[in-house]
Amino acid sequence: MNKQEKAKQKILDYAAKKIWTEGYSNVSIADFASELKMSKSTFYKYFSSKEDLLNEVIESFFGGIVREIDGITSDPALDLTGQIKKLLFVISGRISRIEVAALHDMKRAVPDAYARFEAQRKHVILNKLIPLFEEGVKQGIFRDDLDQTLVVTIVMNAIQTVANPEFLAHTPYTLKDVFRHISTLMIEGNLTDAGRQRFFASAGL
Repeated sequence: MNKQEKAKQKILDYAAKKIWTEGYSNVSIADFASELKMSKSTFYKYFSSKEDLLNEVIESFFGGIVREIDGITSDPALDLTGQIKKLLFVISGRISRIEVAALHDMKRAVPDAYARFEAQRKHVILNKLIPLFEEGVKQGIFRDDLDQTLVVTIVMNAIQTVANPEFLAHTPYTLKDVFRHISTLMIEGNLTDAGRQRFFASAGL
């Protein structure tokens, strides 16, 4: 990574932290320039506008998720149940970085960017998660009488709700505790008898 790429990545990393916690409307290019000790003209060398920056933050967020998922699903040390457990935990960790209020702010202030965020989220669910759960049905891990698309949607909505820092701050639980509760409550009912033994014995977490 050259000097320019490092400078751009530094802006992206800082912007992601601020946008996902404080909200898009509550930060400005002046804030970025001041905090990162750079001029506005330097900022505009890499991003044409604050909305352009937001779009790249979204792309970077989901790009990171996809890279992690691909790394997990190609890991020969993990069987299918281990892959599912680990990738759901990884996604939980990514989602836990985003405040619910920040998403609401993005939906209100920049609906096009919010639509892009939702499209990326659905892409990950449809193309990365659902195929794994459907493979789980073929392997006899998950029940064949349940719609795995609906199962994954319910699990992801549960993770998005309870993995949020605002929720966790008012409980004595860690993210790993919450994930285990979700696994027990929402995934166990989807398991066959043989799948239950494999799922809780696998090396995912």
